[in-house]
Amino acid sequence: MLLAAAIASGADTSLFRDAVIDDAGQLHITLANGKEVMPPTLEGQTAFESPAISADHLTVGWLADYADSVTPGEVVTLPHALVIYAAGRIVQTFRPDHSSYDWQFRSGGKQVAYSTGPLHGGASECVLAETSSGRVIEKWLVTNDAAPPEWANGLNR
Repeated sequence: MLLAAAIASGADTSLFRDAVIDDAGQLHITLANGKEVMPPTLEGQTAFESPAISADHLTVGWLADYADSVTPGEVVTLPHALVIYAAGRIVQTFRPDHSSYDWQFRSGGKQVAYSTGPLHGGASECVLAETSSGRVIEKWLVTNDAAPPEWANGLNR
């Protein structure tokens, strides 16, 4: 309730209110006080995808897309990094070996879960990591017969 009041009043400028991608492909992050931030792209990044704000409104994340030659003469844009932004700067960049399929904040924003795998055939792995340090907490191989852990539920695979 206190968080909602702070957002409504704009009292805390470190809280994020909205994250949207405009028609030109630029990510716009709106702070609780109404100020707008346009985060920079990473080197080689061609687009932003799937922005989200953590439950505690202190962190924003998105997938960074890069041009990728799938077949000779065909170039597509694929998400190859998960970027975490807080306190006015990029605080973490997760770069899996394959494409990113999906991601979500966990534990109010202290963790992220993401699915990754080769371009064709779907995700092969789900990863749970800390947003502050980047430390991988747990991995789950999608191809095994075990049920997914709770933190991987809801991820596109």
